[in-house]
Order: sequence, then structure tokens, then C-alpha cells
Amino acid sequence: MSKLKGQIDLEFMVSLSLFFIAIGYTFISITSIKPEFLYYMKKERLYSKVYSLSQLLINDPGDPINWENPATANRIGLMDERFNKTNLISKAKAQNFCTSYKVFVQKMDLKNNVSIVIRDLENTTNLNVECQPTTPAPLGLEAALRRIVAFNDTTGMRYAEFIIKMWEK
Repeated sequence: MSKLKGQIDLEFMVSLSLFFIAIGYTFISITSIKPEFLYYMKKERLYSKVYSLSQLLINDPGDPINWENPATANRIGLMDERFNKTNLISKAKAQNFCTSYKVFVQKMDLKNNVSIVIRDLENTTNLNVECQPTTPAPLGLEAALRRIVAFNDTTGMRYAEFIIKMWEK
């Protein structure tokens, strides 16, 4: 019978300490990387909301399709219902869609703050619409998207930039 039962030798202690050091290093490196990836995941999720809202506004005429007052519309959309073309918005709808920021947010069922700017590319006096919250935008996560849209005017087809920004509350 051996008299060394239950004794721990030096090799076991060294290997056990190296194991715990490796586990600790792995844990610390993972926890330091995780916040950076979470930030980019949240930003991409917010960007997808911005893109979805821009698609809905630009490529949907709304309900009813010939709405004039956003308060009476079931759904707000800026697409010109007279033509079957993508990225073609109605100038009248663009000028009237945000008469009240609260009504717009309620109709679109938005949970985040949003800012929408539509400007004629050549002459901003022709079309210049800004739909922004009354309170200043909070500092934090922001996603923005800039698109080019077309609209019919008395002079013919014109182009405008459609800028939409969203902040996470």
C-alpha cells in the first residue's frame, strides 16, 4: 500500500493554475469584445428601421391613396398614386405629411425619434420640407439614410433628396 494517497504534487498544481489562467484570460477577452459588437448590432437594427420607414413612405401611396390631411389618413405614404413608378413622390403629399409631428409619429407608430427632410436638389424654395421633433435629439445611437426621389412639378420631373434620421430613445 502506498502512503501518498490524497497528496497533490507540484505538476498538478502548475497545470491547474495554468488552466485557471487560460479560462480567466478567455473570459476577460470575451467580455471586452462584447460591448463593441452590441453597439454595431444595435446600430444595424436601427438602420433597418430607418430603411423600412423610408421604403414605406416613398413606395406606398397611403390609405386612402388620395389622402390630403394626415390626421384623417389611416396610413401615410408619399408615393404619387397617378403613376406606377418607384421613388416617385407626390409634391402635395410631401408638403402636407408632417403638419403635426405628433400626428405623424402616431400614424406611423414610431417608438423612436425621427427627423425627415425633403429638399429639391436644384431649388430648395421649390420643395423644402422638414419634419422634426420639437425637443432636441438625444445624444446616443443614431442612424441616417439619404435617398434621391423624383416628383412632378409644373416644370416637369424634378429630383429631391430624402434624408431620414432616427435616434434610439
